[in-house]
Amino acid sequence: MVSVVMGAYNADSYIKAAVDSILGQSFTDFEFIIINDGSTDKTGKILANYKDKRIRVISQDNQGLVASLNTGIKMASGKYIARQDADDISEPTRLEKQIDLLQSSNKLVVAGSSIKVMDMGGKIMHEHRVLLNNPELKQELLIRSPFAHGSVIMQKDAVTKAGGYLKSEWPAEDYGLWLRMAEFGNFANLDEPLYIYRENVAGISAVNTSFQHEKVSKLHNYAWQRSKLLLKPGRINLSRYKNLAHGQERINRILNTSSWIAKKSIRMKQPIIFTRTVKSISANAVTYRRLAGKIKRRIIK
Repeated sequence: MVSVVMGAYNADSYIKAAVDSILGQSFTDFEFIIINDGSTDKTGKILANYKDKRIRVISQDNQGLVASLNTGIKMASGKYIARQDADDISEPTRLEKQIDLLQSSNKLVVAGSSIKVMDMGGKIMHEHRVLLNNPELKQELLIRSPFAHGSVIMQKDAVTKAGGYLKSEWPAEDYGLWLRMAEFGNFANLDEPLYIYRENVAGISAVNTSFQHEKVSKLHNYAWQRSKLLLKPGRINLSRYKNLAHGQERINRILNTSSWIAKKSIRMKQPIIFTRTVKSISANAVTYRRLAGKIKRRIIK
């Protein structure tokens, strides 16, 4: 049912923990496709020691993460594609709970989760709680990626229709993919932290920070071109967050995003976007007044 896809390049310090976390999943109906992308360290030797029949290791000359992931997706036979990075860890029930979520609605094409963040030594430093439902996740796409890349499971058909990962969008290739997948179905996150992300000083994001910001800026422009699609009429249920961990922080995140979008829609003379943004949370009178006040103050400024 699931094809787990991992790209690995010189990951010998952490790859065993990453692989073991997938092999130890409570959900077992998966294949594990690992692309060894021209590693020059012991990554290949470590992978060769595994005898689990679910693992398929593909070795290639170094081509980069985008090419590696597209190769894995092309080879995948599963209905769903689960991502896993070579320096991160999945909690034992991750696949099971995300598959249950995806199967709860045939409209869902991407499911992620909240994450824990660890240092290079594996010590948990903090949690990052994500937004949960389709309306606010699609809205957040106008500003940033609403998913932790390694935490997601996606419908393969939707990934294929969206054109897979694009090299031109690296190192923000995940953000670009979500923007293109948005037209093919709904997004969701589980509140529970099911993925442990390693803050790696040698990781792609850390090494390519300025270049990543440049790509994200370009994708912001593309996102705004798709704003009518992303902001289809729908209610954001703020009350659902009230009793959750970091609930008020997430409510403020939604309100700040709404304010930013509303302000830009006025500046760009797009009243439809303004109306949809305000209506999306107008079911709650208190938060509506707060949003209206923020918009007014920002416009005056």
